[in-house]
Amino acid sequence: MPWGEIPRGSFPGDGLAVIDKDPGVTSHDVVGAVRRLAGTKKVGHAGTLDPMATGVLCIGLGRATKLLRYVTGTAKEYEATIRFGIETSTEDAQGELVRARGAREADAAELARAMADLTGEVLQVPSSVSALKVEGRRAYDLVREGREVVLDARPIRVDVFEAVGGPRFAEACGAPVFDLDVRVVCGAGTYVRALARDLGEALGFGAHLTSLRRTRVGPWDVGEAVSVRECADAVEADGQMPVHTLADLCRAMFPALEVSEQAARDLRMGRFTDSPFDFLGAKAAASAALAPSAAGRDAPGSGPDGRGSGSAVAVAWSDGTPVALVSRRGGRVKPDLLLTLASEE
Repeated sequence: MPWGEIPRGSFPGDGLAVIDKDPGVTSHDVVGAVRRLAGTKKVGHAGTLDPMATGVLCIGLGRATKLLRYVTGTAKEYEATIRFGIETSTEDAQGELVRARGAREADAAELARAMADLTGEVLQVPSSVSALKVEGRRAYDLVREGREVVLDARPIRVDVFEAVGGPRFAEACGAPVFDLDVRVVCGAGTYVRALARDLGEALGFGAHLTSLRRTRVGPWDVGEAVSVRECADAVEADGQMPVHTLADLCRAMFPALEVSEQAARDLRMGRFTDSPFDFLGAKAAASAALAPSAAGRDAPGSGPDGRGSGSAVAVAWSDGTPVALVSRRGGRVKPDLLLTLASEE
């Protein structure tokens, strides 16, 4: 592993670690390292990054793993490089050569139109080398066994798909090619590899990704992410790795509803309670404030697929402590997910 020996740390508390993933390792490798660094097995991640990819990988620790479905549902931002003129078996640089058509210089207007056609609410066929399950097994495992995998098209949302700079011309595999840097802001479930594939096909050249870096997940930017090696150094120095607390995570993701001590007790016991909280207004305000086109992230409560399946729209707080994720049910406040137990009051 690129980070060397991993020390065993003590549990830093329920929270979220924002990791800058190294190239050449899997997301599961990072989870394994964090389990040792954080001294707990209760660790999960929100949104897989391929081994080639780098950038933001959000890791939940302890009770924060319950909130990962909401983190997964937020919008993501990427920087990528697409090579036109060559197709590979995995749609990225790690795959085998499938075809080298070569690529002429694309007309700027033609390129802009093709990118615009892949922006907005569109249908996308996921890459066959993906973590999606087919008949109970991961698609990439079936591909490695030599089986042909064809996945159904799925609705996705791409808010931004734009070129950054101009094309760079070269030769590869005996064919003329050009590389183009792009920026993508998209909803959950979008495959940037598939965007590269479809853009190359639209231009008649074929294409694949040569680099991919995730620069934002919801409100967390790569500028605040830390590497596994930096986490290891922190454990060696102080005994604990850096994390955003559960309270920090709740503040970043959800509008706040302050409740009385009695209401907090009711919610912790799974009981409904009364509140003048404007749930519809809170959800609308959150959607406006956290719109991906403005800030690169989704509104909370959008659910794990980013398409509105989640029901929780606020976090109930009492005396500075997050109590529960809540929603409205018949004019009352309904607890959807407890964040602190009655014994922790």
